[in-house]
Amino acid sequence: MAKVLYLIMSGEDSPEKFRLALLSAMVNIEKERFEDLKIMFFGPSQKYMLKAPQELKSLIDRLGKMGAIDSACIMIARELRAEKEFEELGIRLEPAAERLAWYVNNGYQIITF
Repeated sequence: MAKVLYLIMSGEDSPEKFRLALLSAMVNIEKERFEDLKIMFFGPSQKYMLKAPQELKSLIDRLGKMGAIDSACIMIARELRAEKEFEELGIRLEPAAERLAWYVNNGYQIITF
């Protein structure tokens, strides 16, 4: 079975794509379609996540509790001056380039939204 990383970058410009990425991740995890599925947020998705509707924040929380969410980019969080907000959402902050390299080097297929 394949290992997959969902790299979510869509935000205000495409909120439906953001939502569909989360829903797709949930269904794929529940149906056990992959050996492992992780989610990483980067760029515009981080800005959108902070003001996303409660429905999406609840979905993010649920995915986090399932262990599916890896991280969001610490540099973007600092740029947004929102480190505390990500912490409150339960999102770990890490350098995106390092996390992405780890997933590539460990055989994950990267799917971007």
